[in-house]
Amino acid sequence: MLDKPDIHGSITRLDNGLEGVGETIRRYESDLAETKMQMETAKGEVDRPFPQEAEYQEKSEQGVLLNMPKTLHRMGVIAVSADATKITEKISERVKGFRIANRIQSR
Repeated sequence: MLDKPDIHGSITRLDNGLEGVGETIRRYESDLAETKMQMETAKGEVDRPFPQEAEYQEKSEQGVLLNMPKTLHRMGVIAVSADATKITEKISERVKGFRIANRIQSR
């Protein structure tokens, strides 16, 4: 035979569950406010220029140029030799020229 539900027990369980709702809402509201503050801080950081941008670009280009002979060799374009150094120098000159032309054009 099925037991009759205990109405008083059900009400007690509901009351116990509802007691924690207010605290949960306050905690989530606090978390939301903190997240909004972090979002505003992050928006300000995104708009700020990267102070070492020019240095980063220069180092990146140098890295590409230093690895150029190896890359060309792996591609089967050239054999690694003194010729590779000459090719790298020519590429370096062209990249510098391109960079200068790009700066002039962007003004």
